[in-house]
Amino acid sequence: MPTLTPTPRAKALLDLWQSKRHDGLLPARRDFAFEEFRPWLGWLTLLEVCDGGNDFLFTLHGTAAVDRYRLDMTGKKATELPRNWSKTIIAGYRDVVRTAVPAFTRHQLKDAQFEYSWLRLLLPCADDGRNVDRIIALIEDIEYVKRPLAL
Repeated sequence: MPTLTPTPRAKALLDLWQSKRHDGLLPARRDFAFEEFRPWLGWLTLLEVCDGGNDFLFTLHGTAAVDRYRLDMTGKKATELPRNWSKTIIAGYRDVVRTAVPAFTRHQLKDAQFEYSWLRLLLPCADDGRNVDRIIALIEDIEYVKRPLAL
């Protein structure tokens, strides 16, 4: 799969994340002031790594993403997503936990009523600087198509 070039918005968030790294360690979530996220509000998701990366708790699911995808995951676990979503989404989170490296990926998902296509930036965070315990995710909304209901 070819490497994607981050969009300007994603690149700006990646640059902020990089600025929080010191001595090659990962930044902790607490290293970011909430106000620093202002340019990305609505499309940010914050996740807590659970059970060694077997699951993920959505501590914040951006309002623009909720409005677009009609699904608010705040306070829920990734394994509570509809099955066709969880397969697509969880694998990327697990890769970031395993590698401790940011990822910028493209995703597509289709179901009976909707078709989605989006870019996603995943940024690992670690309270100890090494073991990923949180993920900052930015959704770059590309395309959303509502299919007509069959009669």
